[in-house]
Amino acid sequence: MLKNDKVNFIIALIIAAGLWAYVLVTDNQSMDTTIKNVPITIINESTLESDGLVLLSVSDETVNVTVKGERGEAGKIKKEGIHVVLDLEGVKAGEHTVPLQITVPDRVDFKDASKRKVTVVIDELVTEEKNIVSTIDGDLNDEQEPFIVQTDKDTVSVTGARTLVDSVAYISAPLDVKLVGDELHAISVDLIPVDKDGNTVENVKLSSKSVSVTAVMLNKKTVPLKVNVVGADASDADRTVTVPKTITVKGYAAALADISYITAETVDVSEIYEDAALEVKPLLPEGVEVAANSQKLMVKVTVKGMETRRFTYGKEDIAVEGITEDMIAYISDVTIDVTAVGKEADISALKEEDFYFVADASGLEPGEHRIELKCHFEGNLSEVNFTPAEILVTIERVTEEEPAADGSEES
Repeated sequence: MLKNDKVNFIIALIIAAGLWAYVLVTDNQSMDTTIKNVPITIINESTLESDGLVLLSVSDETVNVTVKGERGEAGKIKKEGIHVVLDLEGVKAGEHTVPLQITVPDRVDFKDASKRKVTVVIDELVTEEKNIVSTIDGDLNDEQEPFIVQTDKDTVSVTGARTLVDSVAYISAPLDVKLVGDELHAISVDLIPVDKDGNTVENVKLSSKSVSVTAVMLNKKTVPLKVNVVGADASDADRTVTVPKTITVKGYAAALADISYITAETVDVSEIYEDAALEVKPLLPEGVEVAANSQKLMVKVTVKGMETRRFTYGKEDIAVEGITEDMIAYISDVTIDVTAVGKEADISALKEEDFYFVADASGLEPGEHRIELKCHFEGNLSEVNFTPAEILVTIERVTEEEPAADGSEES
């Protein structure tokens, strides 16, 4: 029995020693470990600002880093122990591919990364003034509506990458309707840079984060709107005019009490030859404003029996008149857009040669000049519009070696 115990003890020691040796060998084996989403640290970004530049975008914010080392060490590596650096020192304006600087703890070796380089876009750093637009934020009821009397500033400076600053259409100052009371008082409103669609523009700095808006809650009243329209029968055009019948205004109860209707400025449609919408300009008593649901009321004009036709011309279609024989005129490249309006029969009979253009250079000395462009046409038309109104003409004195040209010559 004693002999068997000794044998068993020896066998157990041998097994334990073997297991310990296996563990030591296993722990010392080399292995790869990938640490995901290691953040990229950007350095020397301030040096860009001293050169009038700013970082607009970077293609990646994190990378995956693979290290190699003994199993016991590689498995302990965390993302906090790995440093991925993007150095912007010396980077100029434009799009660039910049290498990343990656360091790992001494007890392991760097093997690979999902990104060794990133793409950065460096833009011009600019500051521009943008208009502040105060709006009402929240649900409005049928009886009352806030009135914004004033703001303590009309503009604010926006600083950032030119691409972003240029996209800022205005600075929104949304006033919460719940903060407006029956007494006039000032309210601090946060400012938000927005694009033309009203979306917030990120990564720009405002010189002021808020604006003081003075507002008061006013009563609303809907009354008839009287709009005098003239010229509907002019120029043989068949015009149908539709005007808004009512308008909603707001003010203190005393100011609204005596209002039974609102009149508007006279609307002249005699020069309207295409379907159009003309804004109504109401004549409001003092202390009364137009309510939100009546902003930009329009007179709608529908025109029948009139046609529109467009033509395009170039510098070769322009005659320069009034220069002396010892001068020559050169017209810079230009595109002339002509819109003709008239009766269907007259418009259909129009030809390109019915229009010609003249620029009078009388009395001008050699040099560059902007000269008024005049359009002449044949035919019975109701309206002719053209752009541009001026052209650029260079006048030079003719040398003895070259023959004098007439006033219509161009290069």
